[in-house]
Order: sequence, then structure tokens, then C-alpha cells
Amino acid sequence: MLEHHRKHHQLDEELYRRVAELDALQLTLLDIFKPHDLTELLHTIVERAVNLLKANGGGLYLCNPDKREVVCVVSFNTKADHRGTVLKYGEGAAGYVASKGKAIIIDDYGSWPGRAPIFEQSQSFTAVLSAPLIWQ
Repeated sequence: MLEHHRKHHQLDEELYRRVAELDALQLTLLDIFKPHDLTELLHTIVERAVNLLKANGGGLYLCNPDKREVVCVVSFNTKADHRGTVLKYGEGAAGYVASKGKAIIIDDYGSWPGRAPIFEQSQSFTAVLSAPLIWQ
């Protein structure tokens, strides 16, 4: 009986998480299609992602394919404000994602060989999830 209750509780948690994800996605889509300030919209997207993942903070980088670099435009709930930080493709998690076009999960950013040295003094990241957002 206890095992049945535990499985039921796990299913309830999974269902709650899925509903929260769909709700955040719906709200984001509604935000995209209404008149908005781009900076405010990007901040809202990062804030919702951070809340869904129960993360400490997050950021959003925009790609500049001509220069093969990314620039941080949103820094939400991070120890330091990283807005304006520029990374080359392949540098750091955001640069890795820009160069490869696929998500990466890093368990210990401090020991990851691709880490960006620029963050070592201002932010000691631990686990990092970085994923591409492709528009159109």
C-alpha cells in the first residue's frame, strides 16, 4: 500500500510539473504575439525558465553569426550582472551552444574544460544547462 501511495505521489508531481511547463509556454507565446519591448520579453522568458527548472538564476545570450560571438542581454538573479558579456563561439556554455546548435548540461562548470575564464572571479557556477532558442 505504501508503494502504491508513493507511485501516486510521483505521478501527481509529474503532472503538476507538466501543467506548469504548458502554462509557462502558453504565457510566453501570448507575450510573443502581443506588442512588447524585446528586452522585457527576453527577461520574462529567462525568469519563467529559471522558475520552471527551480534554478538559482539564468541568462540569455544573442548570437552574432557574422562575428561568431554571443552577447549576454539578460542576467536574471545572478551574483553579478553579466549583461554585455561577449563570448566567442565555442567559449563557455553559451558559446558552445552557439557553435554546436545543441543543448549542453554541465554538472560542474568549474572543472569543465570549455568554461569561460571571464566568469571565474564574478560567479562560481556549479551545474549549468544551456540550450539554443531558435527564432523562426
